[in-house]
Amino acid sequence: MAGSSVKDPQGAVQQAGVAVAQAEARLASGDRGVTAEALHKLRDKFRHATLAADGAQARAEQERQAARLEGLGQVGVEVDRLASDDTTGGIRQAMRDAAAAVSRVRQLAAAHDSRVSDLRAAAADLDVEPMAPGGPRRTSAHVAVDLESIAHKDQRVTTVARQVEQALGLVLAGDVEAAVAEVRPVVPVRPIDRPDRLLRGRGGMLLPLYKDPNTHQLAQLRSGDLVELGQRDIDLYMAGELE
Repeated sequence: MAGSSVKDPQGAVQQAGVAVAQAEARLASGDRGVTAEALHKLRDKFRHATLAADGAQARAEQERQAARLEGLGQVGVEVDRLASDDTTGGIRQAMRDAAAAVSRVRQLAAAHDSRVSDLRAAAADLDVEPMAPGGPRRTSAHVAVDLESIAHKDQRVTTVARQVEQALGLVLAGDVEAAVAEVRPVVPVRPIDRPDRLLRGRGGMLLPLYKDPNTHQLAQLRSGDLVELGQRDIDLYMAGELE
C-alpha cells in the first residue's frame, strides 16, 4: 500500500476514504466488530494519505514552476542573442538598398519620359499631323503624337512614370513578374479596323460602318443626307488623306 501511495497519492486518498466510510457505515449499523481504535487508525490513514497527496501535488507544482522558469530563462537567452546579432543592421541596410533601387528606377523613368516629351515637342514644332485611323500618316513621315506618347510607323513610345509607380506597388506586394509586365515603354500602334463601309454626311462628317446600315441610315442614304463612299475612299480614310 505504501508503494501505491507514492505512485498514486490521489488513489491512496480515495482508498483510505472508502475504508473510513465503510467502517463508519458498519459502526452506524450496530456492527460491534469495528472498534474505536480501528476507526481511529483508518481516519489517521486517510489524513496521512491526504497530506501525502497534497505534498505530492505541491512538489509537482514546484517542479512545474521550476521547469517553466528554466524555459523562460532559455527564451531570455535567445532574446539577448537576437538583440546582439546584426539582424537590425542588416534590415536597415536592406531598406537603404531598396530605397536606392527605387530611386534608380524613378530616375530612369524620368529620363525616359523627358526624352519622350522632347520628341513630342519637336514633332509639334514641325506641325506633325494627328494619328490617322490606319496609323501615323505618310504626310508626317509616319510620325504621330498624343498626350503621353509619340509613334513612328508601327510602334508607340509612351511615358512610364505612372506605370512605374504602379509597378513599385506590385514589387512591395511580392509580385515581381507582374511589376515587370506593368512597365511598357514601347507598345505596338493598333490602328482601328478597316470599316466595311464609309458614309459622308452633308457637313462632311465621316461615318465608318462595320455592319450594314440601320433603318435610319438607309433612309438618309435614300434622301441624300448620307453618301456612301467607295473602297478607294476607305483607303484614303485609313491613311488620313481623305479630303
